[in-house]
Amino acid sequence: MEAMSHCPLQQLTLVECNELDYNMFAPLTRCSSTLTSLNITNCSLHGLESRDPAQQAVPNLMRLHHLTSLKIYCNRRDYYPFINALFADLPSMVPWPELTSLYLGAFTVMDTVAIALLQAQPKLTRVGLVDSQITDKTLDAIATYLPEVVELEFMGSKGITPDGLRRLLKTCRKLESVGCNNCEIYPSDFPELDDTKMYTDDDLDEPPVYVLYLMGEAFVGDIGPVPDIDYESGWRRRRC
Repeated sequence: MEAMSHCPLQQLTLVECNELDYNMFAPLTRCSSTLTSLNITNCSLHGLESRDPAQQAVPNLMRLHHLTSLKIYCNRRDYYPFINALFADLPSMVPWPELTSLYLGAFTVMDTVAIALLQAQPKLTRVGLVDSQITDKTLDAIATYLPEVVELEFMGSKGITPDGLRRLLKTCRKLESVGCNNCEIYPSDFPELDDTKMYTDDDLDEPPVYVLYLMGEAFVGDIGPVPDIDYESGWRRRRC
């Protein structure tokens, strides 16, 4: 990490790194003028589960003003103290004014924190809030605060409902896809839609079959082929 901090770093992806801690953001501030993409996936960031270290880490991450893409996700750890410190008491200035893509996983993130996030980052077009405790209140806030949103991922967020998804899709006309894997959303929840407007988990040997993705234009007319899904990145693959 120290060596990387001396380079004009533009993009950094860390996957399955188990020796990192809450101080990892400090050396990255030396690249604050160049770093635009930070992806930390399934890494053990020791200390971020505790309030004091998490609060110490927040200012350093907020100094990365040129970020356009930020992903912090670990399916083994809950970094809620860190996520909460980032967004619950946001400063009046938007921390990442050019941020367009944000993907976060935190098991205990609820609507209050999620909505604060949405209000603070109005340029977001791709949002992932996975394994969270959000409800339809957050979906309604997305429709209000992110009119340009094109892609959403809510995997494992079981507080959202078919009615909330329906309102979201009808309101956000630029949406291309909404991921709802493991949200207990079923094809029968959308009797008005045919199979071309949702991507289901057909690999299951027995029912129930879950909806993995809803197509963004599901309620506004015909759409093209179902997109490929890139489960490793968390986003769907874009066709060229």
